Amino acid sequence: MFSEMLQIHSSNPGLWILAAKWEFEEENSSDNARSLLQRALRFHPESKKLWLEYFRMELLITDHIRKRREILGIENLDNAPELDDSEDAVLKGKVALVVYKQAVKAMDDVNFCKSFLPICSLFDFSQEHTECIYGDLKEKYSDKEESWDALARRYLPSSKNSAGEKTSDKEVTSTLKMDNDCFSVFETATEELPTQKMWGVYAGAIAELLKQPGQAGVVKERRLQRLLDVFSRAADRELLSEDLFHEWLSLLRQTGQIDKAKDVVQVAVETYPKSTTLWKQRIVLHIHCLDDPSNIETMFNTALQAVPEKESLPLFQLGIEWSLARNPDKVEPLLEMACSLCKEVSVPIKICYLEWAACTGGLDSTRKVYKKLCSQRPLSVEFYEKFVGIENSVPEPSIKRLRRIYEDAVGDFGSHSIDIWMNYIKLELTHPKGDAVNAGKLHWRAKKCLLDHLVDDFISTYVLLQTGHGNKK
Repeated sequence: MFSEMLQIHSSNPGLWILAAKWEFEEENSSDNARSLLQRALRFHPESKKLWLEYFRMELLITDHIRKRREILGIENLDNAPELDDSEDAVLKGKVALVVYKQAVKAMDDVNFCKSFLPICSLFDFSQEHTECIYGDLKEKYSDKEESWDALARRYLPSSKNSAGEKTSDKEVTSTLKMDNDCFSVFETATEELPTQKMWGVYAGAIAELLKQPGQAGVVKERRLQRLLDVFSRAADRELLSEDLFHEWLSLLRQTGQIDKAKDVVQVAVETYPKSTTLWKQRIVLHIHCLDDPSNIETMFNTALQAVPEKESLPLFQLGIEWSLARNPDKVEPLLEMACSLCKEVSVPIKICYLEWAACTGGLDSTRKVYKKLCSQRPLSVEFYEKFVGIENSVPEPSIKRLRRIYEDAVGDFGSHSIDIWMNYIKLELTHPKGDAVNAGKLHWRAKKCLLDHLVDDFISTYVLLQTGHGNKK
């Protein structure tokens, strides 16, 4: 069956692997399985899955032979009957080693080289293979952060036997030694490959260790101090990424080091002056510390000047929220400033402006704000729907006013928005003073106004409404 399928689908590496597994596991023919994978690699010499499966299969063949010999009482290879060279090579896993070397020669890639390590960990006789892979990582890929990461992590226990879960004095000592061996490699790495990515990999490894459950207090404290030290030294060398500044600040807040966090966030915004999120973190930190409002306002203005205008929306939202609590008189000037900026800022802020007006000035004030903002394009469908919601909040909403809002909305978005037409139609069908005839006219207008590719969807939605399956609310 597989031979016929492979004649037709020889371009599918997965099918070759299935055929080889069948021969090896069901037919007990390692020779046929090996032959299939060798043929497959002639078709797909750059298939990583094929090379890894070939390597794994050779180790499995060795494993089966060794276990069979153990059952027969031939455990010591030195005392075993004399083998020919090919049998000896298979028994000692030499064939798998040859496969690995051919694979990394075919594809010069550090991550591909690393991907053989998890396979080696499945076999208790693969020490030579593991050492060969680590040797290649050190010699061939010393300029790759991924290589140093693997070389350092080799000293750490596997996740299923995590040293972080041990608590006896002896085991704590063992854990600290493994940590130190791992960190020593990372220290060498940051000297030989002083890149932002390398420092990030180093910090990431420690952060993972800190997340291990049940670790002893002294182990956790040592790891925490090491991570804070790595963050600090990377920042001193201007090699700490923006994301890692966020992690550093989060860690400082969690451990109650607020003054240190203030110093760090100042360095962060100096290093990444265009980062909206770092500026926001800095302002929030000072707000929570109840700093002088004038200092916070100055910081806010400095941030607005530093970050790109298109990315300043979170700062305006924070400024509005803070002003509402501290100085409500400054809210409207801030809203007006934001409404005069690019659409990425002004469009969502105009919705906030309506909400603020409704909460503080009532309906008449909101209508004045709406009228003013309508002259300041661009707007959004959500802007119009927000004002419709505000008008509908009174006990007897005016149908004339609601129609005017929807007319404004379809004037702006009638060609692109099915929802705005459907909501207008629903108004006529559900309002006490609505007119079903107007709903029919709106249906006709919508078909003429909407873009061609939206008309069919609109008609389907309208039919559902007419048959009682649409939402009439």
